[in-house]
Amino acid sequence: APGAIERVRIDPATLAVKYKIIGMDEWIESGDRGLGTGDRESGTESNNDDPPITNHQSPITARRRRRDAILNPELKTSGICGSGIIEAIAELFTAGVLAANGRFADFVHPRLRTGLGEGGGKAEFILAFPHETSNGQPVTVHSDDVRAIQLGKAALYAGAKLLMNRFDLSAVDKIVLAGGFGSYIDPKHAMILGLIPDCDLANVQAVGNAAGDGARMMLLDRTKRQEAQWAARWVRYIETAVEPTFQDEFVGAINIPHATDPFPNLADYLAECRAQWSPERQEAIAALENSGRTSRADREARRRERRERRKSTGVENS
Repeated sequence: APGAIERVRIDPATLAVKYKIIGMDEWIESGDRGLGTGDRESGTESNNDDPPITNHQSPITARRRRRDAILNPELKTSGICGSGIIEAIAELFTAGVLAANGRFADFVHPRLRTGLGEGGGKAEFILAFPHETSNGQPVTVHSDDVRAIQLGKAALYAGAKLLMNRFDLSAVDKIVLAGGFGSYIDPKHAMILGLIPDCDLANVQAVGNAAGDGARMMLLDRTKRQEAQWAARWVRYIETAVEPTFQDEFVGAINIPHATDPFPNLADYLAECRAQWSPERQEAIAALENSGRTSRADREARRRERRERRKSTGVENS
């Protein structure tokens, strides 16, 4: 919907936030003082080093965005959409606000609210302050939002790992993001989050509504229809609920980007971001990482026990 945040950038050094909303092409710099809708700068003149996002966008979508901008010249932030929350959580991780386990670091900053919820164990990060929004309420990323995204992305990643394991693959050469939602996801942020396996970012491609395009090809080309019918005969369905390794893959994939799987294509970028963190954030993240080492060791021990039990009962060979 017009006004929803769809792109987010958080400076790893200062935690300054800028975002794009649906219906406007300019970046909005969020501010904690009375700055109206925020200071805006052209997306093409952004001072970050991110490559331009070249997601698939239909002419109809482009016209709709231009229309919304014309009809809503004073458009203000009204919330956040799916692609926005994915980028926000990935940016919070690279900025040292979130630890790999999804917990918020405990440090003092105007945008960070800690001690929330029953027991005071939850927190939230402010993306847009009340004066920047249409309803006078801040747009935030809450601990519950992070957990929901972690569970969803872990299921997707675990499914991908099951397919890779089925074909004895340790890495993938190319990733294709299909569907309307896939067209709006930034591949780098999806990989940082651990939504997709590690891959050369140049080989991650969004193709839009692949199912619709395929249906049209079948209707207009008999050869393509025969090709699709041939391919359908070779499709095999994998039921994740009965796969003995799915739970282990799922648990490992809850971490950002993953508890154990390496992401060499992101290593340099993540190290560059981490070098810009303030000493306070570095200490806070280190404390969370150290506290999680014992629990990770316990989880690994439990996984080994489950594997041994499955072997002893013959589950893996059934």
